[in-house]
Amino acid sequence: MLSGVHEREALMRVRDVADELGQHPATIYRKITAGEIPSVRLGPGRAAIRVPRAEFERWLFSPPPKPPAREATMGAGSPRGGLEGDAA
Repeated sequence: MLSGVHEREALMRVRDVADELGQHPATIYRKITAGEIPSVRLGPGRAAIRVPRAEFERWLFSPPPKPPAREATMGAGSPRGGLEGDAA
């Protein structure tokens, strides 16, 4: 079992996360709700939300997700996107 000191180090309050990132706690709650920042709820309903430090650090130092790949633009004058000299 973890001691009280280790529990505080293992689980961060939303205020601690906000302070560390230099953001408002409401912003952190939005990111948690959106699934951006990993978190755990300590009980049912409106129980306290905590952010596991190890997960927070993994999230913080991971590369940002790549935007979805866009489909190749179709060539002008061709409904299939081919070159103008292609046979139909």
